[in-house]
Amino acid sequence: MFSAKFTARRAYPLGLALLAATTLTLPSCVTAKRYDDMQARQRNEQEARLAAEQQVRQLKADLQKTNDALAELRTDQKRLVADSTQTGNSLRRTRTLYSQLTESYDKLLKNSDRALADRNNDYGKLAKD
Repeated sequence: MFSAKFTARRAYPLGLALLAATTLTLPSCVTAKRYDDMQARQRNEQEARLAAEQQVRQLKADLQKTNDALAELRTDQKRLVADSTQTGNSLRRTRTLYSQLTESYDKLLKNSDRALADRNNDYGKLAKD
């Protein structure tokens, strides 16, 4: 009887441990429907991640194109500023030359008018004589 009592005492903690292990592991089992739902969700998340990565690649390419266009626009702007400066200098130089030409023309007209007046006076004197 001593050995039956001893065996029952040993079997009780072992049975209790087995019951606890079963109780703890059974809720962690996943049903087939839940497993399928989780796999579908994983596929959806994977597709969303791939789409996001594709979008990131596209946005990086667009950013590079935009940066290239910006660099080209800045180069064009520098070229236009230089061209505007050169055009402004040419305009000022042309205006100065035009003013000088106008002054020369005015002097020429005055001299021509004076020469005509002198010639008329000379003809008038000759006609009187």
